[in-house]
Amino acid sequence: MTTPVTTTPDTPSLQPERPSLGAGEIYAGILVLLIGLIFLALQVMSHTSSRSDSFIVKDNALILDRKELFLNLRNYIFILTAIIGSILLLKRRLFGWIAVTAILGLAILIVSWSIVQYIMLRQYDIVFGIVAAMEFFLVLALLILCSPSSRKKFRAGKIAFIPALLFLAILIGLYLLQ
Repeated sequence: MTTPVTTTPDTPSLQPERPSLGAGEIYAGILVLLIGLIFLALQVMSHTSSRSDSFIVKDNALILDRKELFLNLRNYIFILTAIIGSILLLKRRLFGWIAVTAILGLAILIVSWSIVQYIMLRQYDIVFGIVAAMEFFLVLALLILCSPSSRKKFRAGKIAFIPALLFLAILIGLYLLQ
């Protein structure tokens, strides 16, 4: 039988204390959480409007549209990854850092493509300014998470970039396969 270990203010704890999150890490976590919640709200509005033909009941048979089913599955994976990853990031978990880094990378690619389309169409209006501001805030969050001090807080060494890039490649693959 083991006896419980008690610590007093004079004795150090057995586990090293992890540094608390800075404002930048909290900003990145909340930003990705907001992205996930906005996508969730859009997905719920899409389903409640009943304008999608993802499934049809005909002659007591359920007919599924594969493309719509795949698009919904892709969105659910993105939403779950964003919400769970941001919560884990705010709890200082390495998987949260990996997931949020991958989500930010995907969001940066999507917004960058929107900026390229606006530039190709030579459409410089208020929406272009909003999209450019979104790009700035996303890149800022990614740079904060990839800074050495932030990586140290999450114990994310250079090897942690491999699963983050692999996860980003999987997310990009899901978005390119339509």
